[in-house]
Amino acid sequence: GAVLGYVVSALRPPVVMAEAVLAIGVDYGRTMPLELIVEDRALDRVWQFIASDSVLAATRQQLEEQQGPRASMGARASWVDVATLRDHLRLEQRLSDWHLIARHPDPNVAAIMADAWAESALVGLDEAFTHAVKAASMQGGLLDVQCLAAAGLAAEEEIPRCLTPGAAVGEDQIDQTIEEIRAAHGILPSLSYEWARRAEVP
Repeated sequence: GAVLGYVVSALRPPVVMAEAVLAIGVDYGRTMPLELIVEDRALDRVWQFIASDSVLAATRQQLEEQQGPRASMGARASWVDVATLRDHLRLEQRLSDWHLIARHPDPNVAAIMADAWAESALVGLDEAFTHAVKAASMQGGLLDVQCLAAAGLAAEEEIPRCLTPGAAVGEDQIDQTIEEIRAAHGILPSLSYEWARRAEVP
């Protein structure tokens, strides 16, 4: 039994977890209170964005650029492609703390992966937030955020009905406004996000 246990542990080294933490929520200093179901849908879009292929592809590229030749073959195999990288990552929301968790046998690699994911997520959120603010400003600040959060931006025909009646959007601006809303990936202009804690080596 002892020999069998030793063999198994040697062949399957323990997998450790490291987690970076982001603080994400809705800033009610910049918007009217949202219904709970609307807020849940808005935060669900943030979840989908952070776990999206585009953010993971940016994470993979960052790991390749920063770690590249320095990383061992075992480490690089963890981010050989987006699908493999996804298998090593997990996202957990605990109130306003969002834990971006990376799993790997090497504790240092786990911490590097978690931080890279969090950094890529923040860069992506910055870009999406910029588009969200621009979309709101193009409408004179009258963007109906509850409508946008609830509508489901997958259907293009749903977006125009979220342009508040009487908003300062000319006919020539409607297409551009819709593109800005799409580029925001469902992120609201009242979203609040920041680093809470970088990953520590387990």
